[in-house]
Amino acid sequence: MNVLVTLPDGSVRPVFDGYVRSYKIVPPPTKRGAARTIRFDLHGSYCGGFGAQACWKEKAITATPFAFKQP
Repeated sequence: MNVLVTLPDGSVRPVFDGYVRSYKIVPPPTKRGAARTIRFDLHGSYCGGFGAQACWKEKAITATPFAFKQP
């Protein structure tokens, strides 16, 4: 999955490139101008487990690149 954000000058920046099982864009926050959030369903090893174990992580989508690390 690739996540790209549009910067104020109109250019596009990649902020995430990795494998996910699925994702959900969380409803927008009520605070005006707050960053949108994506909830990622990851391999269980990203939460200290294994394989099919549930592992959800949320990230606010900003211009800062991010990655998920296995413990």
